[in-house]
Amino acid sequence: MLRDLDLDLLCLGEVGAEFLECIEAVLDCSEYKVFNGVQTIDRVRFDSCVIYRSTKLAFQHAAPVVLNYMAASQKISHKLIYKVVATEEAFVLYVLHWPSRLSHGPEEAYRNFLGVNLRASVNQVFKMFGCSANIIALGDFNDEPFNGSMSNYLGASRDRRLVREREEFGFFYNPFWQFLVSPLKYNRSEASVPDFGTYAHSSSEAVTKSYVFDQMLFSSSFISKGPWHLEEDTVSIFDEGHAVAGRFVKAVGSDHLPIYAEVKRVMI
Repeated sequence: MLRDLDLDLLCLGEVGAEFLECIEAVLDCSEYKVFNGVQTIDRVRFDSCVIYRSTKLAFQHAAPVVLNYMAASQKISHKLIYKVVATEEAFVLYVLHWPSRLSHGPEEAYRNFLGVNLRASVNQVFKMFGCSANIIALGDFNDEPFNGSMSNYLGASRDRRLVREREEFGFFYNPFWQFLVSPLKYNRSEASVPDFGTYAHSSSEAVTKSYVFDQMLFSSSFISKGPWHLEEDTVSIFDEGHAVAGRFVKAVGSDHLPIYAEVKRVMI
């Protein structure tokens, strides 16, 4: 997948130590390095890793975000800071896997707790780097874009104008709202109904069986007048029909589809 898509950064979740050993064994270490986020902190297990192109990104710092909820430690995110080698600009990456709604339920107070505390960490980054900080939060939120934890408490909006014009509030832009419905319009001649979303739960009792749990959120710096820009045409979900994603999903046995986006620097 790294080679096929020429990726500078690849984030993986629900991985273990043995998987990481295999990854490191086949990687070209002169070009790519791995941040190993598989660790246990305060009895909370983190299970992510980040593979990054070290010729373009220099790793600076990593810290887990863990907080207490009802006398138990809860995993919020891993916060990573990289610098762009060519320009020395800082990038802050939040890689997360919020608890499943199956194991923890849809209790709003708990889900909102996750959003509130990720927002608190993000606000600290804005204090450190200013309101034009380059921040991306991504992963399996186990919540959809419209859930309160995402919109009201984390501050992830589909409203580009609001995100741009109220930079001082540090809203995220969430382009994954567009995947809540199928991108293909109904056609009476269609042989099958196209899938949508990043995760399907066929045994769910809910009316909707497909969910947009996996998302990327972008700080206002990526849709404003600065040098970095989200290439929104590239924002996508790789389904089973995509050769690269098909191999990836089968190889790791994932029940979530990979998501993809590009950000580019332009001269200003």
